[in-house]
Amino acid sequence: MQNLSWVYMIQYKKFLIPVDFSDYSAYAVKQGLSLAQMYQAAVYFLHVGGNAQRAATRLSSFIRHRIGFELPVPVKKIVAQGHPPSTILSAARKIRADAIVMGSRGVSGLKQLVQGSVAEKVLRHADRPVFIIKQRKRVDTGEYMFPQIRNIEDVFQADKILVPLDFSPASKDALHHAVSIATRYNSTIYTLTIFDKKLKEYGDDHEKHTSVIVRGEKIQLWKEFPLLFEEMGCDPSRIRLRRMLLSGDPFSKIESVAENKEVDLVVMGTNGKSGLGYFLLGSVAEKVLRTLDCSVMTIRSHENE
Repeated sequence: MQNLSWVYMIQYKKFLIPVDFSDYSAYAVKQGLSLAQMYQAAVYFLHVGGNAQRAATRLSSFIRHRIGFELPVPVKKIVAQGHPPSTILSAARKIRADAIVMGSRGVSGLKQLVQGSVAEKVLRHADRPVFIIKQRKRVDTGEYMFPQIRNIEDVFQADKILVPLDFSPASKDALHHAVSIATRYNSTIYTLTIFDKKLKEYGDDHEKHTSVIVRGEKIQLWKEFPLLFEEMGCDPSRIRLRRMLLSGDPFSKIESVAENKEVDLVVMGTNGKSGLGYFLLGSVAEKVLRTLDCSVMTIRSHENE
């Protein structure tokens, strides 16, 4: 593994992976184990069900038959009763998980509006990072696929990471997590800043620089970017970084960039808003989760809590 001492690394030592015995869950389990192996982290499998003994037996059988290989990291199994989203969040706090990894069915439409999904409810209330693992649509590569990479679905992919960056505390935290992942996976990071207005202004060096108006605030990019990486203890020249500035609707632009760049993982901050306005309007993070077919990682900022 490469030397990572040049950047203050965020460590994931414990992953909580909820299991509901679906195909989506099996896919998330494989991806989560791959992620845990990269970080040499422990994995806690959780099933929220009825009879504890029956659930424990089924959980063990599911892992043994659906995974189909020797588990590469320390594993513990937990069964519990209760409301699934609340139980998942409670278990994450109890075991002090560094992140939650779970699958998503990608439900949309009226059912989604009325009921939501377990993944979205966990995403909305989690006080720690959440990886929502999405299974991409299958493409028939036929005889052109090399045999040694046919099991690529068992491996967590992060070749290209998209970070929506509006310079809020949550988005800065998201970039920090993205950089930590990128250093391990040798990823390309795309930062996407959606602005209301772009303007040129002179800096102290009497040169023209780009500023943007975001959420009614002026961001002097030539100052903010270097300061942001300095705060993370990160040398931006040591990672593949592509900065993008676009105007328009945030969700539409995120969706477009993720599709055009064939992004593997979107890492984005959330502000944890709730209430009637949240229910009616939704959040950009939840729209991304419902629509994109790549995996999504959400980071909730704890600043000002």
